[in-house]
Amino acid sequence: MSKVRNIMSKKPITISEDADIRKLCKTLAKSRLSGLPVIGKGRNLVGFVSERDIIKAVAKPKFMELTAKTIMIKKVKTVGPDDPLTHASKIFSELDLRILPVIKGGKVVGLITRRAVIERLLSTLH
Repeated sequence: MSKVRNIMSKKPITISEDADIRKLCKTLAKSRLSGLPVIGKGRNLVGFVSERDIIKAVAKPKFMELTAKTIMIKKVKTVGPDDPLTHASKIFSELDLRILPVIKGGKVVGLITRRAVIERLLSTLH
């Protein structure tokens, strides 16, 4: 059985909780991801910011003064590197998520996307 570690990105792109909206948008655009794990002191996962969170924040007063910490979700669904790929697939099928942080010891060690799961599935069909 395939594990999350086999298809996760091993150099995860993250954003600091203190990053402003401008930096957050630039990082999302450059990475071509739909969301980013937010890390705090000690590089521990503290939240997640998606494109949807940014769109919602646009309507808030002083939008450009907001930080990742002020718009992130705090209850983040995660997987571990040794979790079976079927576990990540189940989360993707049950929730409207496109990306999951891969966590080990509270730290982000990778990212797994729905696209990566689909590509793995396609590679096994050929």
